[in-house]
Amino acid sequence: MPDDSRDAMTVLVADDDAGSLLVAKAAVEKYGHQCIVAADGETAWQLFQERRPQVVVSDLVMPGLNGFDLCRAIRASEASSYTYVVLLTSHGAQEDVLEGMRAGADDYISKPLDPFVLHTRLLAARRVTAVHHALDAARGSNERLAEFTGRVSHDLRNPLTSILGYVELGATDAESGHPEEAAEYLEIVGGSARRMLSMVEELLGYASIGGSLSRERLSLANLVQKVTQDLRLGLEDAGAVVHCEDFVFHADENQLRVALQNLI
Repeated sequence: MPDDSRDAMTVLVADDDAGSLLVAKAAVEKYGHQCIVAADGETAWQLFQERRPQVVVSDLVMPGLNGFDLCRAIRASEASSYTYVVLLTSHGAQEDVLEGMRAGADDYISKPLDPFVLHTRLLAARRVTAVHHALDAARGSNERLAEFTGRVSHDLRNPLTSILGYVELGATDAESGHPEEAAEYLEIVGGSARRMLSMVEELLGYASIGGSLSRERLSLANLVQKVTQDLRLGLEDAGAVVHCEDFVFHADENQLRVALQNLI
């Protein structure tokens, strides 16, 4: 019975023997896979680069590139996808099998080709390539997660630093008998904390629905004033002053505030 079309693979068969090539092509297509053929190693290598098949079944002795060289070239060129390589060998050619495995082959089939044996190798190939695909996807997800986490921690660090700084100032002023200044600091802390909470809620919303922008009418001068208030301690230590002319426009306040915070 042919395989389910969802499991179909593209299989490249390379063999300089026309009869073997026909047998292999018929066997591959019988089980629902797409087959492309090459009568020599150079053509096989060109087709591999153009089509990137999931499986390559290659004879060892061919004009141009032999099976070993073709396998090495495939392994050297792989980036995001894995190709399952099966070599066709003569009966009892143990040295050829060992050399093929060293070149990067996954399996071998003795000639003359048995269609049933080829089918079993294709079943194994489908499982192996599926595992590699899942691993590549997981690796990419982990890299994106690490990048996202780094950006989030950076964006939250500034308001958190502001909160901690004003809490310390408020405690110092309260001990020294200046409660009015402590109250002012607490107000700033509250504002920074609310902005942090807004950022966290936005991140949770982004994660749950894939991300969206909430556009509203904004004043650039007012937005810069809020940001510089969060960063006031650092600006004062640096002796820096931020000047901004007003400009009214529509944008996502939280996203723009983070951008201005990082810019300043």
